[in-house]
Amino acid sequence: MKFLQHLLGFVKGPRLAGIFRTAVSANEVPGHYTTQFDKNWTLEAQQHIARLRECSTVKTGCTGKAETHNRISKEEMEDQTSRLAKTQGTELTTTKRWVFPRAAQKTTFLDEWDAHLLGETVLPTGEAVQAHAAAAGRKMDRRLLDAIEGSNFEGLEESLTTRAAPTESVAITFDNAGGSSKLGFTLKKWIKAKGRFAKNEVYGQEQKMSGDALYVALGQDQLDDLLFGEQATLASSDFNRLQALVDGEVDYYLGCKVKRTELLTETDAGGGDTGVQVLFWVKSMIKFDIWSEMTTRMSVRADLSDAIQIRSKLMCGGTRVQDNAALICNVKKPS
Repeated sequence: MKFLQHLLGFVKGPRLAGIFRTAVSANEVPGHYTTQFDKNWTLEAQQHIARLRECSTVKTGCTGKAETHNRISKEEMEDQTSRLAKTQGTELTTTKRWVFPRAAQKTTFLDEWDAHLLGETVLPTGEAVQAHAAAAGRKMDRRLLDAIEGSNFEGLEESLTTRAAPTESVAITFDNAGGSSKLGFTLKKWIKAKGRFAKNEVYGQEQKMSGDALYVALGQDQLDDLLFGEQATLASSDFNRLQALVDGEVDYYLGCKVKRTELLTETDAGGGDTGVQVLFWVKSMIKFDIWSEMTTRMSVRADLSDAIQIRSKLMCGGTRVQDNAALICNVKKPS
C-alpha cells in the first residue's frame, strides 16, 4: 500500500488515468468484438437442450464431495397370537446410495485477429456460448442415462459396493411367442417392460395418482420400428388418444411418457448386429444432483498471443435409488 501511495505521488492526471486504463483493458474482452453472430453464423443441427433432466428428481446447489440418497427396505407385519406377549421387534433396514460429482468443460479459443478477419462475436449472447450450452445439455442427458443404466454406489462410506446395472431387462429376442431372432423395438417389448414395473410394485396406479411418472427414452430408429410395425394399433383411438400417424410423434403411450434421444448406448449384439439399450425408469427413483450449472467465463489469454478464451463448465451426477426402478430393453438397431 505504501508503495502504491508513493507511486501515486509522482504519477498524476492523464498519466495516472492511462496506466489504469491499460491495466484494466489487459484483462477485458476488447469492445471491437461486435455482435454479428445472429447474421453471419448458424449452429450446426444438434440437440440444443437437456431433454431428460426434467424426467428425474433434481437437486441443485449441492456441495461437498458426495450426495447421499437413503432408502428404507420393505417391512412386513407379524401376526399377534397371544395376549400380553413380549414385544418383538427389529431395527429399520436402510440402504444408502451415493452420488459423486463429475465435472465437464468446454474451452474455445478465438485468435486475436478473428475480429478483423472473421467478424466473430465472442460476447456471451453469441452462438459460441450457445454451442457450449447445447453441449452442456447433451452432457447432462448422458450423465443421467449413465445413472439409469450404469454403475451406482451403495453402502457405508468406508465399504461402498458397486451396483453394476438395473436388475430388470428385456431380451433382444423377446416377442412373447418364442423364437431366437433379434428384433427391434416392438409393442410386445414395450408391454413386457411396462409390466415389470407393476410386478415389482415400483410403478402403478398408486404412484401415478401421487404424481409420479414412468418414462421411456428411445431413438428415432425405435420410433420408426413402432410406426412401421404397429401402424394399426398406434392409429387406433381404442389404444391411443394420440394420432401418432399425423405427425409421426408419440409422446405418451401405454402409461409411459416418451422422450426421444439419440444418445442411447449401443452394444455389440453378435453376428455383426448392433444393439441399442432403450431405457425405462420411474421419475422419483432417479436422482440427479447438480453441484454447478453451466457457467461461462471469458478472458484474454496473454500466453496465447492475446487470444480470447471462452470456457464453460458444469458439475453433476446421478443415481438409481432402487435398481428395479429402471429397466434396459435391448433392441436391434436397423441395418
